[in-house]
Order: sequence, then C-alpha cells, then structure tokens
Amino acid sequence: MYFKQVREIVMQRKTCTQRVVKDGETALGRDGVIIAVYSENGRTKWMVGREYSVVLKRGMPAALLKKKSLIFPADKAHAEVYKARGYVTVKILLTRIERVNVQAMDERVAVAEGVENVAAYVELWRTINKGRGTRWEDDPQVWRLWFEFVG
Repeated sequence: MYFKQVREIVMQRKTCTQRVVKDGETALGRDGVIIAVYSENGRTKWMVGREYSVVLKRGMPAALLKKKSLIFPADKAHAEVYKARGYVTVKILLTRIERVNVQAMDERVAVAEGVENVAAYVELWRTINKGRGTRWEDDPQVWRLWFEFVG
C-alpha cells in the first residue's frame, strides 16, 4: 500500500481494495455471500466484521494517526513511542467481500478505490501488478474487499 492510499482511507475517500486471488485460497459463504477468505494452509486472511490495522507493507507496524497527523513508524519501538504521545492505530472494518475479475471495474468501484475513474485505476493497477497472471491484461480474479474507516 502507498502513503497516498492510506491517507485516502483516513479521509474516508478509499473504501475498497482488491487483491489477486492466490492458488489454494478459498471462500466461506453463507446464503451466496462471502463472509471469509482462507489461505491454502487454512489461515483466515479476511473476515467480514473484523477490524484490521492498516500497514504500508506486510511485517511493518501499523500506520498511526493523531488528529490530522499520519505517521508510519519504522519499527515496533517507534510505534510505542508515538502511541505514548496519543497516536492511535489506523484501522478499518471489513464490511463485504466479493470475488470478481479485475476488469469487472466500473466508476463506482474506481472511486471507492480512491482514484478519479476507471482509467486512473487501470494505471495504478499496472504500476503495482506486473507479474504474469496478475497484469490488467490477464484479467485475474480478485478479492474485492469493502471496508469502512474506524479509527
């Protein structure tokens, strides 16, 4: 995730993100609605109704927020220093999961992704996903994760 995207989440202009479906990932559904996604080893990746901390990169501490000041601590020790100063973890609540092809994109989803339109989203996707099978042209299946900012 990029700084701009985290800022868009905090400003509540980004309420959706998409992740390429990986081999072995499965969904648990109820009444035709996906409520959870599991990795190949059975670990829960995402579950509707759960809160998640927002991080720039896997393994990094969560983004922290105090009023309008957004920071990204380098490690857990720095995070604790900022928390002692009143910063709180940036969190989202997962509200819906869909499994779709990435090209099943419309203006509503593009705006929820924090960009102006579908063309801008395609450009963003191409800068992030360059490997075979993940490129826009490959039209991979994605988990479309809808969320709301909770703090």
